[in-house]
Amino acid sequence: MPTLTRAVVRIAFALISLALVLGTGPAAAQEADVIRLSVYQPAGLPCGPQIIAEAKGYFEEERIKFKPIFVQNGPQVVQHMAAGEIDIGCAAITVWMIGKSKNVDIVVLQSTAKGNAPLVAKPSITDIKQLDGKRCGTPGLGTIHDDNLTAFAKKHGITIQHVYGVGMASVVAMFDKGEIECMTGWEPLMAAAAARGNAKYLVDFMRPESMESIEFAAMRKFAQEKPDLVYRFVRGLLKGAMFIKAKPDEAATVLAKTVGFDKNVITESLKRAILTEPYVDLAGSRIALDDGLAGGKIARTAVKDPDQYVRSLVDHSFLQRAEQALKAEGWKP
Repeated sequence: MPTLTRAVVRIAFALISLALVLGTGPAAAQEADVIRLSVYQPAGLPCGPQIIAEAKGYFEEERIKFKPIFVQNGPQVVQHMAAGEIDIGCAAITVWMIGKSKNVDIVVLQSTAKGNAPLVAKPSITDIKQLDGKRCGTPGLGTIHDDNLTAFAKKHGITIQHVYGVGMASVVAMFDKGEIECMTGWEPLMAAAAARGNAKYLVDFMRPESMESIEFAAMRKFAQEKPDLVYRFVRGLLKGAMFIKAKPDEAATVLAKTVGFDKNVITESLKRAILTEPYVDLAGSRIALDDGLAGGKIARTAVKDPDQYVRSLVDHSFLQRAEQALKAEGWKP
């Protein structure tokens, strides 16, 4: 090999080595995208697939990082999204529908929890009828849990006084102080209360006919402008749900560590918060819409066709694409 050629080869190898050291090679060009994401305080199990996906590195695989925006309940998520401060948020179907009625242009991407609406009461309360006239805490006006409690009381012909917290921490504090006799909200706070012995599950699912609970949604403009990023987010989220379904015991261990509760509490929670059914239940969502309309939380003037209203809120195309891709790749947790 001529001297000049050997010199060129040595320089080329040196440049490649330097690029790898400095992180300027082809791999480094794939920098992670940042999503401003809602994060609950205290952490909620219904966003569990996202928690698992982050803990297992699935979002890192999809080249995604998060900037957390801390919230205490679903209505706060929509407020932040309307203000342009959150790109993708986790909240209940009722919250998304209320937001849509107020012209917040949201698109629901994937369901992460079904059920997730137990009713917990003081141990002295042994029958649903004993709740008549009692004070019951919910995580806030406009939450799905608050609507579920209204529908539940109507179904059983009783009157329940709603006491509104701001998120679940305040509701649990009121319950522990004896200011309320029952409460409803997201897991694992309900299972934790039962584990302490000063509460018990009275009802596992208040609305078995309407199990749709929590979803991730994006601002529609964000999804339209960054469809590949949203697709990668949904891929990571779906991987998390698949992990929970395939390895429930290991998932409970990861969730317990991340959320900060005993594993037994998480295992009990997973009986009442189903995190493995990613498609939004449109029929159940329609029931939730009817609740919102009946309670005046959603203006009837905003809903010309109820079924279309629900359908136009949900976009499963990213989920369908992710599901097909992972199947084609033979991906397994």
